[in-house]
Amino acid sequence: MTSLGYDDAPFAVRDDLVAAHHRVWDRLGKPGTWLDATTRIHIAAEVRQAPECQLCRRRKESLSPYSLDGRHDSLGTLRENGVEVIHRIATDPARLTHSWYRRMLETGISDAEYVETVSVLAQITALDTFARGIGVPKRPLPQPTSGSP
Repeated sequence: MTSLGYDDAPFAVRDDLVAAHHRVWDRLGKPGTWLDATTRIHIAAEVRQAPECQLCRRRKESLSPYSLDGRHDSLGTLRENGVEVIHRIATDPARLTHSWYRRMLETGISDAEYVETVSVLAQITALDTFARGIGVPKRPLPQPTSGSP
């Protein structure tokens, strides 16, 4: 299991929460149902990158996020359509539409890939938010393990 702890927290974290976080952290670095472990870790890293993206900031400030085109400030490890999904969901989820989702599928992302991407996004967001909430830094992402989805 990948090491994840909160010994540096300013107070004790309940054992059941630490155990639950260990399970999630361990699972992030393993192959998923549709995606391999390396892709899952790249997704988690891209989620962390999204708040730094200038395109996402401009879209968030825009009356309509669909009126601005451009390239995301990404880490360069994922296809651009995957980066669009991650950044859009991570930075401006309230303005997602069904037509945007359909367009993402038309770019070659399968509905299964979309679902697993959202799952990884939700997991890393929850863990990072918890860390910020208790005053500890984000943890380094786990190393991906080999294996097929």
